Amino acid sequence: MSIELFFREFLNEEIEKKIKNYKLIRLMGWVSFKTYTGMGDPQEAIIDTGAPTSVIPFSMWKELPITRITTHKVQGINPKPECAIPIIIGKVKCVLLDEKGNQTKETDIHAYLGLTDEVPLILGFKDLLSEFRVSFNYPDEAWIEER
Repeated sequence: MSIELFFREFLNEEIEKKIKNYKLIRLMGWVSFKTYTGMGDPQEAIIDTGAPTSVIPFSMWKELPITRITTHKVQGINPKPECAIPIIIGKVKCVLLDEKGNQTKETDIHAYLGLTDEVPLILGFKDLLSEFRVSFNYPDEAWIEER
């Protein structure tokens, strides 16, 4: 079964001052996390084939039944220790879904659980993109399907 993904195009105000019409493009999808009472509301997430692990902001995971594994710090493009973001590595259950009502099986994934909302919701490789086939042909179509 295929789950439709979509593209978001946007301009960055700072880049726009330097380069006119420089579009930034993100591959996006919908995810719903398992709560104590069922599945939560769908959330729009970045599908990031370059992210080793999914990232979930604090307000999205604080009420979920998570399995805490350890604390850690993650660094992005800037390797300076003072730029590291403290997180919890944990496990959550989720499904990917689309606006047509299609959804994947429930999947147990490792995730970096942000201790702040200053991180975006990202779906990365560990346990998720490693288990599903992602296909896209910008700007026309994108989908994810179970292997």
